[in-house]
Amino acid sequence: MNKFSDEQWELLKKLTPGECERDRMRLKIRSSIRTIKAQKKKERTFDLKNVVFTSLFLLLSAGLLFQVQNYDQHEDRSGQSHAVNEFSLKWDLETIYSERSPDGYEFYKKGESEKVGFAEFVNDRKKKEIISSKAMNVEKELQNFPYPTTLYIEHVKMMDVSLRYHFFCGSGQEYFIFQL
Repeated sequence: MNKFSDEQWELLKKLTPGECERDRMRLKIRSSIRTIKAQKKKERTFDLKNVVFTSLFLLLSAGLLFQVQNYDQHEDRSGQSHAVNEFSLKWDLETIYSERSPDGYEFYKKGESEKVGFAEFVNDRKKKEIISSKAMNVEKELQNFPYPTTLYIEHVKMMDVSLRYHFFCGSGQEYFIFQL
């Protein structure tokens, strides 16, 4: 049996492909090597694109967050205790200005001596007194403020004023009321 397999092996060694078949086999091997190299290059550039786009996205996101943080930073939004104890008014309106009075703040239009509103600190009892003594038609909790704010609208029967707005800012023992 060993002799039979040796004979088979010797016959197999003598069998060789022709010149045409060798050339065709070489061309197939070369083309497969080229396609493998091309595929590897495409994958590398694809991987590099992902890294570049990810880093670009992170850079833009960080810049956007930084800009939003700088835009949204306000010194007077540090909390309720700051709003109740040390209240400072800053206006972006050009026609309205405020003056400090013994009771709180008074609001005036530029060029007019008549006040258009005022603001003062009140306690819970005084707040209830103000609400019950006037004809309030609307009570609304305002959202997106740095401290709890409630709006009351009073119906006023005067020639120049028909509605007066009361904003109560704060909670608990003390409120800061704006009347406009």
